[in-house]
Amino acid sequence: MASRTINILYVSYTGRDKMIGIMQSKSFLQGHGFVIPQYFINNPDQPVFDHTPYWPPGYPLLLAPFLKLFNFQIYNATTVFDIIVGLALIFIIRRICRQIGFPKAAINIMTLVTGCFEYTFISDSLPTDAVALLFLLIAVTYFINIAGNEKTPVTRLLLASFLLVLPNFFRYAYPAVSVGIPLLLMLSGIFLKEKKKVRQGAILLAGVLCFLGLFFLYMRSTTGLFNYSLPTERGLYPENLLHWQPVVPASFINMAFLGSQLFRHWGIGTGTMMSFLEIINILALIGILAIFIRWFRARDFFKNLNPLRWFLLTGFVISMTVFLSLGYLSLTYANQNTQNGGWNYVYESRYYAFIFIFLQVCFVAILFRAKWQKKWYTLIPVVIAALMLCAEITHNLYFNTKLAFSFQTYKSAVYREQDYQYLADLIRDTKAINPGLGIMTAGYHDDYFAYRGTYEGGKGIADPLRLNEQLPKVKRKTVLFLMIYDKDKDQFASFLKNNPVKELKQFDFCRFYSLELDP
Repeated sequence: MASRTINILYVSYTGRDKMIGIMQSKSFLQGHGFVIPQYFINNPDQPVFDHTPYWPPGYPLLLAPFLKLFNFQIYNATTVFDIIVGLALIFIIRRICRQIGFPKAAINIMTLVTGCFEYTFISDSLPTDAVALLFLLIAVTYFINIAGNEKTPVTRLLLASFLLVLPNFFRYAYPAVSVGIPLLLMLSGIFLKEKKKVRQGAILLAGVLCFLGLFFLYMRSTTGLFNYSLPTERGLYPENLLHWQPVVPASFINMAFLGSQLFRHWGIGTGTMMSFLEIINILALIGILAIFIRWFRARDFFKNLNPLRWFLLTGFVISMTVFLSLGYLSLTYANQNTQNGGWNYVYESRYYAFIFIFLQVCFVAILFRAKWQKKWYTLIPVVIAALMLCAEITHNLYFNTKLAFSFQTYKSAVYREQDYQYLADLIRDTKAINPGLGIMTAGYHDDYFAYRGTYEGGKGIADPLRLNEQLPKVKRKTVLFLMIYDKDKDQFASFLKNNPVKELKQFDFCRFYSLELDP
C-alpha cells in the first residue's frame, strides 16, 4: 500500500480530462449542476454554461466533498481521492482472491502485484479509469456470491443489478458489460437446465435494463444527450484493426519501462518493440482462448460452478465484451488526431484495465497448479511471464523507495506537468503581486488553459481565435494569458502582429503570451 500511495502521489497531475471533472464538481457545489462555465470574447462578463456530458457525473459527484474538504486545492483533493481508489482496488482484489479460494501465498503475491504494478489506468492519472474499474470489481465479487446461491432474494438481485450498472456512472464504456453478466447467468441456467438460475438471470437483466434506462433518461433530461463521444468521422475503417494494444505482454510488464530498457541497452526503438509484441500478443491470445475453450468443454466444468469457475466465466465474458466493443468502435470511427498523432480505441492501454487484472489473477492461479510444470510448451511461457512480472515489481519497489526519499526532485522533473503547472503558477503569482488585476486565460486546441483560469477565479476564453478580430472589453485592468502550440502560431498572426503581446515562456511544443487589457 505504501508503494501504491507513493506512486499515485508521483503520477498525479491535472490534465484537460481531469480538469473537466473538476470544473463540473465545483459548479455542482455552487448550485449550477454538472456544467462548465465558459466566457466568450463578444461578452466576457456573461458566463455561458456548457452542459456537454463529456463523462458521466460519477467522478465530479464523488470528488465534490474532497474539493470542499481541501478548500478547492486541486492537487490535494484529486490525489487523496486517487489514493483512496488505488488502495480500495488492492482490498477488493484481495477479497476476490479469497473468494475464489486462493491460498494465502497466492493472495499475498496478487496483493504485491496490485500494489506495485505500473498500471496505465493509474499512471496516466485520468479521472474515471480506476474508479470505474473499482466499482466493476465490486459488482463482480457480489455477482459471484449470488450466482452460487440458488436462494438469493429479489432485493439482493436488484442490488446486484445496481452494482453492475454503477460503472456506467463514471464511463460510457460499460453498458455491454452490465448486460453481458446477467445473460451469462441466464445461459448457464439454460445449459444446466436449472430454472432458478434462469429466473435469477432474468431478474438481474431486468434490473440492469431498468437502471440503465433511468441513467440514460437522467442524462438526456439534464444535458440533452444520452452520452457523449468525440465528434469523429463515421464509416468503416478496417485498417484501424490491424494494430491492437499488446494487452497480454502489458499485463506482465509496463510498456514504457520495457521500451526504455530495450533502447538503453540494445538500441531497440519503441516501434520495433511494439510490432514484435503485437505478434506475441496475437499468439498469446490464441493460446489463452484455446485454454478457456478447453476448460469450458470439460464435462464437469459447468456441473460444479464454484467461485473460481464463476470468476473465470465472468472475467471471460467481460474481456470478450471489452475486445468486441473496442473493435466495433475502432472499425466504425476514423482515427482521432491528437497532439501525439493518430489515436483509436483498440490501442488505448487504459481501456483494457479489467483484462490486466483478470490475466494477472489467472496467472497467479496457474502458478499454484502443478500441471504447468510438466510440459515444455506450458513451462516456457509461464517462466518468461513470471520473470517479466518479477522484474516489473522489483523495479517499481526500488524506484518508489528512491522516490520516497527524493520526492520533490523527481516530481518537479515530470515533463507532462510543466506547461499546465506553469499556468497555475502564473495565475498564483499574478494574484499575489496585483490582487486587483483581472485575469483571462485561453489555449487553442487545449481547453485546460481556459478551464484553469475560470477555476482560479478568472475568465477562461472559449473562442481564442476571435482574438484576431477583436479584443474582449473589460471593466478593470486585466491581463490575458494565451497558450499557443507552435503548429497553430500562424493562425494567430493577426493578433500577435497588431497587439503589444509579450512572449512569456517557451516549452518544446508551445509558447505562452500575455497582453494587458485596459477598460
